[in-house]
Amino acid sequence: PVPFDNARMGHKNLYDVNTFADFWSWLNLGLVPLFWEEGWAVSESRSNVLQRCSSLKEHMQDFGLNTSQVVGVDIFPSGACPDSEVTPGVVGEWYGEPRSPTHIWFNSVVGGIRLEQERSVAKPCPQGASYSQRLYSGSCIDPVQVWWMPTEKADMLARDLDKINLPGGETEFLLSGHSQREIRQQLHKLEDKAWFSPFTRKVTMLMTTYNAHLDLMMIGHVIIYLNSVGHFHRMIKISSIWLHPYHGWWCYAVDAVWLSCILQMVCEKITEIRKTCRRKSTNTAVVFPSVTSIVDTANIGVFVAYVVLWVRHLSRLSDLRELLAQARIGVPGSWENAELRQRYFDLIHLTAEETLTRKDILTIYPFALVSRFFSVCAGSPRLAMVTRTIQQAAVDVFHFGIVFMFVFAVFSTGGMIIFGEDMDKFATFWHAFDTSFHIVLGDWEWDEMRNVSRFRAGLWFWCFIWLVELILFNMLLAIIMDVYTESRGALKLDAETLWSQSVEIYVRWRRTRAGLRVTLPYIRDKLRLAHKARTSGGRHEGSEDVLNVQQLMLRVPGIPEDQAVRVLTESWILNERRERAKNSQTLAEAMIAIAAIETKLELIWTALDGLVRLGDLNTHSTLQSRGQTNRQTTNEADLDDQASDTSYSQAYPQHEDYGVSSGSFPASKDSQQLPNDAFKEQIDKPFDGDAEPPISSV
Repeated sequence: PVPFDNARMGHKNLYDVNTFADFWSWLNLGLVPLFWEEGWAVSESRSNVLQRCSSLKEHMQDFGLNTSQVVGVDIFPSGACPDSEVTPGVVGEWYGEPRSPTHIWFNSVVGGIRLEQERSVAKPCPQGASYSQRLYSGSCIDPVQVWWMPTEKADMLARDLDKINLPGGETEFLLSGHSQREIRQQLHKLEDKAWFSPFTRKVTMLMTTYNAHLDLMMIGHVIIYLNSVGHFHRMIKISSIWLHPYHGWWCYAVDAVWLSCILQMVCEKITEIRKTCRRKSTNTAVVFPSVTSIVDTANIGVFVAYVVLWVRHLSRLSDLRELLAQARIGVPGSWENAELRQRYFDLIHLTAEETLTRKDILTIYPFALVSRFFSVCAGSPRLAMVTRTIQQAAVDVFHFGIVFMFVFAVFSTGGMIIFGEDMDKFATFWHAFDTSFHIVLGDWEWDEMRNVSRFRAGLWFWCFIWLVELILFNMLLAIIMDVYTESRGALKLDAETLWSQSVEIYVRWRRTRAGLRVTLPYIRDKLRLAHKARTSGGRHEGSEDVLNVQQLMLRVPGIPEDQAVRVLTESWILNERRERAKNSQTLAEAMIAIAAIETKLELIWTALDGLVRLGDLNTHSTLQSRGQTNRQTTNEADLDDQASDTSYSQAYPQHEDYGVSSGSFPASKDSQQLPNDAFKEQIDKPFDGDAEPPISSV
C-alpha cells in the first residue's frame, strides 16, 4: 500500500486532480519522483524489492510523517536484502560531480518550483434572500471569472498582483537539490495548513530547466483554476527560449537584410510625405493616402513594435545570463540569496509572457507582408487582375458582411441557447460563433447536437444551412465573380505573363549595360524637368503637350531613336488600355446594358414598322390620285361622246329605236370607289413587297 508501493511512481497524472487531496497526492506520487530524481532507476520488480529492504519507519519519514512513536520493522533481516542499489560508472560520468539536479536525463533543474496562488478574501454572503442563512452559514467570496470553460492559453499567464501573497496563500518554493524526503516533508506541512483551499482562485506552478546540449531554457507553467462551482481546470503551458538567439553570422546577416529593406521603405515614406506636404502648400485640395501608402505605414508600424519587443527581450536575456552566472549546482535552489531566486523566477515569467506577445506581433506581420505583395503585383497585368478584383469588390463585400454578420450572430446566439448547456463548443457566444463558422465549412458533430434535441437541432441546422451556406455564401461568390468579370474584360488577350516580363527585364538590363538604351526613371526625370521648364515659361499647367520622336530625343538626351519609337508606341498602347479599363463592365452592368439595348431595338423596330406603313399609305394615295385623274379624263371623253350622240340623235332620230341612250353606258370598273371602311382595312393591312399594292388602278 502507499507509501510503500513504489510501482505507482510517476503514474499520478495532473488531469487526475479533482479535489484538494488529489492535488497533494499528485505532487507526492507523481511530480516529486520525476522532478527530484534519486539514484539510478531500475526495473519495477527490483524497485519493489529494494523498497521492502527499508523499514516502515524510513518509508513514513520519506513522506513527512511523524515517526517518533513508530518502532522500525524490517521486512528482511539486516544484511539479508536479496538486492542492492547500484550506480553504474557511466551514470556518475553523465551527471557529473557534484551531481546535477537533472530532469529526464538531458535537462538540469534550475531553482526548483515556485508555488504561487491568487487568493480571494472572505466576505459576508449576500443577505437579500430570507432563506440564505438557513441553507448556508459559511463565508463567501467574489465569483471567479473562470466558469465552465477555462481561460485561453494565450491569457493564462496573466497575474493579478493584488491577490498574490495574501495571508494563508504565501508564495512557496520547492528548491532543487533537496532530497525527495525534504520536499515531501515541506508538502506535508503545506497540506496541513490547507495552503490550497476553497479561498484559492488559481494556483500557478513555475518550473524551469536548462538544456546544456542546446543552450536552451525550458519554462513550464502548470496552472489550476478553481471555479465557483467546485470544478478544477488544469492547464499546462510550455515555453522555450534561446539564451543566445544569434547562433552564427548568418543570423546577423538575415537581420541586417531585413533592417535594410525596412529602412529603404522608411526613406521612401519620408520622401513621399515631403512631396505631399509640398503639394498641400500649393494646392488646397484634400489629398487622401493611397492603399500602397497605408500598407507601407502598417509594415513600418509592425516592424517598429516587434523591434522594440525584440530589443527588450535581448535585454532580459542579458539579465538572465547574469543571474545564471551566479547560480551553483551544489546549492539548494541554485542561489543562496532568496532575493536572487525570486528575481530569477519573476524574470522568467515576464520573458514567457513577452514571448506570447511577440508571437502575436509575428502573427500580424505576414498579413502586412502579403498586403505589400499586393501592391507590388500592380506591375504585372495578370497578377494585378487578382488584386484589382479584391480591391474593387471590397466595398460590396463590406456591405454584404454587415448583413452576413448580423444573420450569423443571430444563429450563433440561437446555437448557444440550444446547445450551450450540453456542448462546450457552444458554451459562450464566441465559442458558438466559431463553431458555426466550422459548420459552414463542413465540420460539425451532428450526433452530439442530435443528443441534445433532435427537433431543435434539426430546425436550427436546416435553417442555418439553407440561409447561411446555400444563399448568403453563394451571394458572396456572385459578388466576387461579378467584379472578376469586369477585371478580366479590362485585360488584353495578349497581356504579358510573368515569364515574358522576366525576359523583358533581363533584355533591358543587358541593353542598358551595353549602352543601347537609357533607363525609364532617367526618361521620366528628364521629361519632368522639361515640363517644369515649359510651365515656368508661362505655359498653362493643364495644356496638352504632344510629343513626336524628334521632340522626345531633344528632351531626353542620349535616348536612341529606336527606344524613342518604342516609348511613344507603348505609351499610346498603355493609354488605350486605360481607356478600355474605364469602359469595362461588370457582369451585372453588362446585363443591364444588354437589356437597354434590347429595349432600344424594340423601339427602333416599332418606328421602322410605322415608317413602312406610312410609305405604303403614301404609295396608295399616289395611286389613288392617279386613278382619279384617269377617271376625270374618261368622264370628259364620255361627255363629249354624249354631246355627239345627242347631236346625232337629233339629226338621226330613227336610231333611238335601238334602245341606246347616252347615259345608259355602265360605269367603268376602275372608276368605282371603295367604301371608307374597306379603304382603311386595305391601308392597315401589312405590305408584302412581293405582292401587288393593296389599291390598284387600271
